[in-house]
Amino acid sequence: MGIQMSGIQSLLSSRSRKSKVAAAVAATLETLENRQLFAGDLPIDIPPILDVPPILVSPPPPPSDTVLPTATLKLDDIKTAGGAFGTLVVRYEDAGGLDLKTIDIDDVSVLTPDGVSLPVTKVGPLDDKSTVNAYDAVYTFNAVGGAWDQTDNGAYTVTVKPRMVADAAGNLVGSVTGTLKVDIAPPVVPPVVPPVVPPVVPPTVPPTVPPTVPPVVPPVVPPTVPPTVPPTVPPPPTGDTTAPTAVISPISAVDKAGFSPKTVTVTYQDNDSVDVQSIGVGDLSVVGPGGSPLAVTGVSVQPNSDSEKITAVYTLLAPGSSWDINDNGDYTVTLNADAVKDVSGNGVATISSSFNVAVPPPAPVIDDSFSGGGVLNTGFVAEGSAALADGKLLVVGRQGDLAAGSSQYVVKKLNTDGSTDTSFGRGGVVVSAPGGNEAAFSVAIGLDGSIFIAGTKNGDLVVTKLKSSGSIDSKFGEQGQAVVNLGASDDRAYSVAIGPDGSVVAVGSSGSTFALVKFTAKGELDGSFGTSGIVTGGPTWPGVCSSVAVLADGRIVCGGSTGDNVIVYRLTASGGWDGSLSDDGQLNVPGMKARTDLNGADNTVGIALQGDKLLVTGRHNGDFAVARLNADGSLDGTFGDGGIKVVDIGGDDDADQVIVQPTGQIFIIGTSEQGANIRLGIVVLDANGSLDPSFGVNGVATVDSGFQGAGKALHIGTLVVRAFASAQSNGQVVVGAGQNNNTPQEAGSGLRRLNVPGSGLLGRFGTVNGSNRKLSFVDNDGTRVTIQMVNGTGKALYDGSVVDLEISDSSEASKVIIKTVGGDGKVSIRHVELAGGIGVFNAKTATISGAFTSPGKVQKVMLRSLDGGTLAAGGGIGQLLVGGEVKNSVVLAGASLGADNALGGTGVNADVFSAAAITAINVKGAVRGSVIAAGLSTANATLLDAGDTILDPATSVIGSVFAKGGVDAASKIVAGAIGKAKIPDLIDTATDPRFQF
Repeated sequence: MGIQMSGIQSLLSSRSRKSKVAAAVAATLETLENRQLFAGDLPIDIPPILDVPPILVSPPPPPSDTVLPTATLKLDDIKTAGGAFGTLVVRYEDAGGLDLKTIDIDDVSVLTPDGVSLPVTKVGPLDDKSTVNAYDAVYTFNAVGGAWDQTDNGAYTVTVKPRMVADAAGNLVGSVTGTLKVDIAPPVVPPVVPPVVPPVVPPTVPPTVPPTVPPVVPPVVPPTVPPTVPPTVPPPPTGDTTAPTAVISPISAVDKAGFSPKTVTVTYQDNDSVDVQSIGVGDLSVVGPGGSPLAVTGVSVQPNSDSEKITAVYTLLAPGSSWDINDNGDYTVTLNADAVKDVSGNGVATISSSFNVAVPPPAPVIDDSFSGGGVLNTGFVAEGSAALADGKLLVVGRQGDLAAGSSQYVVKKLNTDGSTDTSFGRGGVVVSAPGGNEAAFSVAIGLDGSIFIAGTKNGDLVVTKLKSSGSIDSKFGEQGQAVVNLGASDDRAYSVAIGPDGSVVAVGSSGSTFALVKFTAKGELDGSFGTSGIVTGGPTWPGVCSSVAVLADGRIVCGGSTGDNVIVYRLTASGGWDGSLSDDGQLNVPGMKARTDLNGADNTVGIALQGDKLLVTGRHNGDFAVARLNADGSLDGTFGDGGIKVVDIGGDDDADQVIVQPTGQIFIIGTSEQGANIRLGIVVLDANGSLDPSFGVNGVATVDSGFQGAGKALHIGTLVVRAFASAQSNGQVVVGAGQNNNTPQEAGSGLRRLNVPGSGLLGRFGTVNGSNRKLSFVDNDGTRVTIQMVNGTGKALYDGSVVDLEISDSSEASKVIIKTVGGDGKVSIRHVELAGGIGVFNAKTATISGAFTSPGKVQKVMLRSLDGGTLAAGGGIGQLLVGGEVKNSVVLAGASLGADNALGGTGVNADVFSAAAITAINVKGAVRGSVIAAGLSTANATLLDAGDTILDPATSVIGSVFAKGGVDAASKIVAGAIGKAKIPDLIDTATDPRFQF
């Protein structure tokens, strides 16, 4: 959407972005207005989607210097032990001049092979000139453990961070990544030298002197002088005339929208040495589908010295700095003739390669299969929702007037298309009896599918338990309700969570102070927690808790507010304040503010767990804000800008809820007051706090809030709106808005279902809470899929079309069985990630299209097909049985892939290869365009290039290969030895080019 430039200036001054970058960007705001560029994380003048009114900006003066400066990494390997530091050189260049004042130690990062960041302590020398065209910045970083030794050996990732160093016009450098190697030889042990034994010297005997005889003098003969012959002069040396060669490695396609830089790797070789100084960003020309050039913004070389072989990695800048659907097409990469030379001045010949950009179009934000794409009116004031494993939805709220004492709680169940599930309660709805003045503000689903709703009853805090059918569970509390009088006339629970032991935790407020109550699974106050199950702030700690989560160890964390401060509280499992968060267990989140215009405390602060970190929502200068906290309560500086991500969605904005998708995406849901309208805002971030451009407009969308009334106008300023959302099992999100205040009964709420990135959690299978559980769901074509596991635990994720399996506990005694019934009888699986080995993986109706990875041995795998997938086992593979084809796939025994579950990578993504065997491959269809290998060690993501070897050929063998549909010429089967091969006829593997040893 369009935004005013003053908004960017405000963001730059208020966020903890590096001051030098803020200054550089602020200096160029006038030239950046109304252009398709980015200031920080916010797009400027991108047309809005849906019906968001744009904010107009004035036309700017024409731009002057808009060419980005370039960065070239110069890295020397560390080969000497004992040093306390390492150095690296970055050459910055810009035709218009560099601003040296923007260079400091934060410009680069150095990661160890294990992904640990090494501190950069110094950069220099910085001369007195403020502007130069080229500059070599020498950065100094600390050695691992204070001194280099052989245990530090490996590949270190060096990154020039984007948007850190500026030229004189304020243009910012792009990102460049290279590899620095630490290769320290083991210490030399001096040989043992035997002691020197002096030789035995015999006694000296004086020599016998013969008598003196006068010499005979011969006659003098004149010498013979040969004729003069002119010397032979050799021809002048011809010198080295052999030109260096170059190979461009295969360039992967771009298939995702976003800011990720594209790299091109070129390997140069020469019979003498390649001149490293001749390598630069001008070596390549890259032309897009429309003939427009692509900028090369940096290059790193390894080694950083003249050598027979040098690998150069060039960094390309996407059009407009980010890939999107408008960039799709083929791109030609040309190495310019004579651009790179050897030390004798011979130039390289021109060569070309290409890559494809195929960014899929973003899905429509609104899902038209839910209520026809329109707003679904709940018929009551909805305050919260919960997604069920079968794709259905529970919505809770109230009807009537709380202030007048006539309110009733309402629970409604919706089918996947938004229609009412009439099998639930009475006609799909459960309503409390009149006279209790009840309201429900939050809902949670128990481990057994039971329903817990939290709110207020006759001014007291209450939790009500329903069975999955909608009937009251009378065994909980007193006739299904646990009611607590906290001492005020307006005790309320705004959020409820279920602990791992089945306990129930409700948080909210009592008068002007926050309240937290813990019940046992039976609905009784937990006497071992706090004071008889209750913790309140009392008069010294006013405020409210509006969101809660229970950690695996029983600790409780909740988010809330005090005045205009956003507060996080963390308590121990026994109800004491957790001093590891702060001295008193309460943390005022820096840089975040709560609302103060709600006629009471702000109960719209949301929290969500992200691994061992905590996400907290709020506001910053009237914009959406989310902070990420470390376990000790400090801001996580790797997230957003210094730990906080701020997003302007076009109005007076307030972020109310945060959801972490199982596949890592972060959803922020809140409200935006835009003139006479209140809209729901949705922001999608990646796991590190960057906007996800595959959603909406650069990760942002707004929809109508959907409030409906009986002919009444919507009065902004008196209506308190709180957004809520539920992430469904297929990865979609349903959003709505409640009010949390005493609104009249005529008001109603609207719901919409949105298409968002990532996959939702279908559920868990195998050993869950001490018992074995199957997981069953219906996929998008009506096939019922059932997943079960013996001797292990796993979870299934789903994005509406493909399933991902994460198996956290497995061994060679484990079995996974996947069955299908109805529909097309098939299931599509993208990734299977195993924490250990596995005995049997039986999925005869499944096609795997992603990565099936295990760090151990895989004894038996049965699939329908393997299509574009990778099956990699750190140990051996027993049997691979495929009912259909193996197409464009890779099967590797003895390959333990890194954290990214993909070939290639450094640090935590580095692969480990070992000798391993495959007992049998049996494919009923054909093997096409695939590689099957045992014990193959590869130095990069390209299989079967010059550097690949078979580890221990005697061990790395394949027993038999059967392919009824044949093996095409593009496929390779590689091992130290291969037994019987019938593909479909018996062949001699020793002479067949499809088999390599």
